[in-house]
Amino acid sequence: MSTIRISIAALFAGAALVGCSGSEGEFDTAQQMGRNPVLPEPSQAPIPDLTVAPVAGWHGGQLPKVPDALMVTAYAQDLANPRSVHTLPNGDVFVVQSKAPAGKPLQRPKDIIRGWIMSMAAGDAVGGGETNRITLLRDTDRNGTVDERGDLLTGLKLADRRRLV
Repeated sequence: MSTIRISIAALFAGAALVGCSGSEGEFDTAQQMGRNPVLPEPSQAPIPDLTVAPVAGWHGGQLPKVPDALMVTAYAQDLANPRSVHTLPNGDVFVVQSKAPAGKPLQRPKDIIRGWIMSMAAGDAVGGGETNRITLLRDTDRNGTVDERGDLLTGLKLADRRRLV
């Protein structure tokens, strides 16, 4: 008798989930473009949708696929968790590399979930070693490869919730 109840409950739960599907079929995506796009109403869920794109490195000389008229090359490698990139007018590139120190204590329960999500975002990335620094990349002869590389600032830390740069 209990298996019948469980089966009926599972059937109703499945029907309820099917009924919760969005109204994507009736929304015209062509209206999302232009000067005054019509966007769907925002929605909130108790557990938000979360999709983390898989990390795809350039292993074994593989390159991203681009149209025939374009070419892709690696400008710099062995960066440790690059977070921000800023190009100066003269072509120099600043790369901010930062990562929380290993063994940082967990202060809130959500830190466990956040750490798990961040580990998915980082993938199997390896690189560089020390973080919390700003690195200068310079291509002196403008051929698309870094000729000079040096750390501009190192040992950057947070103090009183403000970034020291």
